[in-house]
Amino acid sequence: DDKSEGSVEVEPEKDAGDIEDPERICIIDPDSE
Repeated sequence: DDKSEGSVEVEPEKDAGDIEDPERICIIDPDSE
């Protein structure tokens, strides 16, 4: 569990960028559509 939490904290800025890029989210989660 610690590994997962660390990964998220290591690059929190990356998440913010994905949120600003809707196209990127589609590529990351194509099944979401």
